[in-house]
Amino acid sequence: MRRSGWILPGVALALCAAAIGYPALAALSALVAGPGSAAGGAAPSTVRHGVELFLTSTCWAAAVAVAAVLAGWVPGRLLGRSAGRGWYLPLSVLILAPICVPAYVVFYAWWQAWPADSALYRWAVAADRIHLARMITLFAGLLCWSWPVAAWCVAGFSGAEPAHRDELLQLDGAGPARRLIEAARSDWRGLALGGLIVFLFVFNNTTSFDIAQIFTYGYELRAIESELGAGPRAVMLAAAPAIAMAAIGVAAIWVLSGRGFTEMAIRPAAPTRAGAITTAAIWLASVALPVGLFIANLTGEASPMTFVQLYGRDLANTLAVAAITALATVAVAVGLAALWQDHRRWVRVVADAQAIGWLLGAVVPATSVGVALEAAYNRPGLDAMVYANPTILVLGYLARFGFVAALLARWVSLREPRTLRDLRRLDGADTLVAYVVAAWPRLLAAAGAAGAVVAVLSMSELVVAARLAPPGFPLIAGAILNAVHYQRPDTVLLAVLALVGVALAAGVAAVAMFRPLCRR
Repeated sequence: MRRSGWILPGVALALCAAAIGYPALAALSALVAGPGSAAGGAAPSTVRHGVELFLTSTCWAAAVAVAAVLAGWVPGRLLGRSAGRGWYLPLSVLILAPICVPAYVVFYAWWQAWPADSALYRWAVAADRIHLARMITLFAGLLCWSWPVAAWCVAGFSGAEPAHRDELLQLDGAGPARRLIEAARSDWRGLALGGLIVFLFVFNNTTSFDIAQIFTYGYELRAIESELGAGPRAVMLAAAPAIAMAAIGVAAIWVLSGRGFTEMAIRPAAPTRAGAITTAAIWLASVALPVGLFIANLTGEASPMTFVQLYGRDLANTLAVAAITALATVAVAVGLAALWQDHRRWVRVVADAQAIGWLLGAVVPATSVGVALEAAYNRPGLDAMVYANPTILVLGYLARFGFVAALLARWVSLREPRTLRDLRRLDGADTLVAYVVAAWPRLLAAAGAAGAVVAVLSMSELVVAARLAPPGFPLIAGAILNAVHYQRPDTVLLAVLALVGVALAAGVAAVAMFRPLCRR
């Protein structure tokens, strides 16, 4: 790259420094400050034992991750083998949409399946099993949200599986057990990557465990920060084990996602009827069933006009910030893709460092991200970003969801054939315009899909938004959480329908961005 070719990589680097680098330095500064200093703040008066938090968080995360991998394996193989076929677009949208709906909303939908006047609730009260029923409901909600993550990770590897692999197994007369073993050997990297991502997200999940009243690291950090008034130093100290776990997980994700990529098979393996039936059953049980039960238990008192009157401003603010965040995400994805497709090693190392930073921002506890951003920008000269405009909200959403841009940009860059990269270099496509003209299918795939997905995810983010939203700037996610706490399911349904609609539109847009790349 030369001259104008560095513009978008420079913008991506600046956004990474503003959303990840500078807040990380501010958090480290607060961490080394004395307990009595302004940066240190007061320590929390109580905190649960570290071993209890670690074991609870680890057990929940591991259980959901294993279940998500088992549930998402067959749909992932079906999705990977369907690339280029007519039903790929609707199948991709159906599997992508549940990821864009927040986990706490899915949990709440299952929770409303057994309201106070139901036979299940009366049995749970009589048997003193309310807490157990809530735990089972939480597990179901987290599983319904997380299995599509594992499915997409598996799909990224299954698309390279050639058809002759199945044909050879058929000629050998392989039975179901042998086929299962061969499928596991083929997909193990995607299964491990999906399970690890789900583990890290559940390990540091805040809102779902908050609603279910189960103390894990995310819930504990929110409690000591908002209810006990802990300062930045105390919050970062309490979050240290979770951050360490996140760092180890990011290193493993980086290794798993950076190797084993091959070109799409010339004649990819065909999807099976059994896989299609299994995928349909899993999707109906995890998406259609909870939504149907939720709607069946509504009172019908909600009015869309009343909802717009009450929360129209919240929704408008949310859409505006989500749109700005999507534009910033596009810049991050394009900049990283340009860096990774450069032939110089040090340029690719710069992209690697940024991507690792984005991954860390996604998997550390959300409370620590909010505390770090506030510590960085709530100071003279920069406090206008905190109190006068929602700029810091955009940085917060980028810190939480910029990893989507990093992973997609890396995925399309690693999948680029070496011949195309060499031809682009021979043609001198190293300015901004020339690079965009030469590599537009991959840029469109990474940037467009990342922008669409991050826009939807930012609309439902709660923890960072509650910490960083400027005064007098309401957001729809806060309205949803209040409706959940005050048991107003009709309001929640209308808000969720809006989120689901946007999620489906984003899924269509994200998948459509990959169609030019698939044709090439």
